[in-house]
Amino acid sequence: LLPWLVSLYDVQDFDTLKARLIAFAKANPIEEAPFLIGVGWRYFYLPGGRPTLADIDAITSDPAFAGRPVFLWDVGQAGWVNSAALQRMQSDAVKSKVYLALGPDIDPASGKPTGVFREFHAFDPFEFFAIDGAMERKMFASMHARMAKALSFGITTVNESEVHERFLDTLVKFRAEGGLDKMRLRGSLYISHQI
Repeated sequence: LLPWLVSLYDVQDFDTLKARLIAFAKANPIEEAPFLIGVGWRYFYLPGGRPTLADIDAITSDPAFAGRPVFLWDVGQAGWVNSAALQRMQSDAVKSKVYLALGPDIDPASGKPTGVFREFHAFDPFEFFAIDGAMERKMFASMHARMAKALSFGITTVNESEVHERFLDTLVKFRAEGGLDKMRLRGSLYISHQI
């Protein structure tokens, strides 16, 4: 996911969060990144101490986002998404089932989603986006670069704690194209407790 992922772990205030997301969107045009993911936001710097759909929609209304879905993980298991992501997540019956399994928060007054999820640790973007040729090439380039860097430090084995089923075919293809010739990969298949 690294080609579409921005780290937010070092962010300490809302203005920096906004600036980091906008800069990342500008650096990754929609042609190369149909969605964006941020990891590591925290409640303490959000207005009112909680994420809202209005706040994330205000950030992602910047032209750099071009209406793209944005998915943000906190430092635990909560998620926070914009309206474009909510629309994508509920666009058909299959996606809606996955959406519900992520534990969407519903505003009791309006009955509408708040953009917050309680079970976001189970989020897999490829439940909502097919891996096309361009995405796969970008993922493979990133994976090759990360593997080369790991090898330069003498690291020859990667242990991945959460591999989603939809990503297995991509890993098999990466291996078939020589991506794991010098590296071992071990992983655990993620299975939702909601099956």
